Parts: sequence; structure tokens; C-alpha cells
Amino acid sequence: MRRNVIFDMDGVLIDSQPLHFRADLDVLSHVSAGKHKPSYNDVELMAGTPNNPRWQKYINMFDLTQSAETLIDMYYKAFTGLFRRGECKLCHGVAQLLALLRANGIKTAVATSTYMDLVSIIFDTLGLNGFDVMVTGEMVTNGKPEPDIFLKAAKELAANPADCLVVEDSYNGVKAAKAAGIYCVGYQNPTSGNQDLSAADMIISDFDTINNNLEWL
Repeated sequence: MRRNVIFDMDGVLIDSQPLHFRADLDVLSHVSAGKHKPSYNDVELMAGTPNNPRWQKYINMFDLTQSAETLIDMYYKAFTGLFRRGECKLCHGVAQLLALLRANGIKTAVATSTYMDLVSIIFDTLGLNGFDVMVTGEMVTNGKPEPDIFLKAAKELAANPADCLVVEDSYNGVKAAKAAGIYCVGYQNPTSGNQDLSAADMIISDFDTINNNLEWL
């Protein structure tokens, strides 16, 4: 049995991925003047990637003239506005799953591309707490789909990657987990868009299927 479970945040712990998509699209629609108009599909492809590389890609895709720093600031304002309107909840079954793991002495970590300032707002608002380790996007050099963030989470847990399990909802996140040599459960969250999770070791469509026992570990 693996004694350490590492969770992605957006689309796994909280049903926030649509808010990220909308915030990205709101900013892109505001600043883009090129022939290629940003679409929902464009932002879905970026799920799980950290801010700087994501917005650099957008700059190249849409020939934007603003700096990544300016665009990220606009994105944060757009996302925070959506979040503060109460448009984000815990994913169904997450609270029960966390209680089950902790009751059985399983360590838990969060490894998210989102930066700590925004993570703090989200966790304080939704009452998420009790994780043994927190790793955010600014703590690693290379974001998902590179393995850095999961390897750091394993190190902070004082665990070998083989003794860990990652729960992810995005193609980039699954790719990062497997590159780190960690067993990965792909969570098919319908609000996370069209994500290819086929590289995951196990795929679930809801947390209820794993909330009754620990056999999946």
C-alpha cells in the first residue's frame, strides 16, 4: 500500500478548472486583435500548466503585445473575481476521501501549478487544510508536464516516488506524474474539459468509487 497521496488542486480538490478557463479566455478576448480568435479549446489545452509558460505560449499563439507579467496580473484579477462570487466548490467526495486517508495514517500533499498567493485565498475560503505538504508553481523551475513538482512533493514527504500516488485531472498533470515515476489515478472531471488521461495507471469518473476502502492504494 502506498502511504503518500499527492493531489493536484484545480479540478481534483476543487471544481475550479472552468474558472481558470473563463479567466484565461476573458483576458485573451480582451487583448487579442489577431486573425486567430481565442477559443475554449485553446485554453483547455493549457490545463495544469503554470502561469509563466502558459501566458508565454498565449503571447506566441495570438501575437500579443503585452508582457506575460501584465497578462498574469489581468488573469489573477479575473479569476479572483469569479472565485469570490462563490462559483467554486470542493469536488464531490473529496472531503470524505481526505478523511479516509488521514484516518488510516496516509500522508497527503498538494502539488499545484497555481501560485501560493492564490492557493491561500482558495484554501482559506473553502476551509481546505490539514495537508502534510504543499508545493506550488513558484517552488519549482519547470512546471507540468515536467515532473519537478511531483518529485519535490515526494521529497518533502520524505518518500520515494514509488511509495506515492498522484491524483490528476489533466493531460499535462498525468504526463508529469508518470515522468516522475509515480503511480497516477486520473480523475475524469467533466468540468476539466476534454483531457486525455489514457497514460494514467487507473482512471475514475468520481471519488465515490474509491471512498469505501484503500484497495486502490
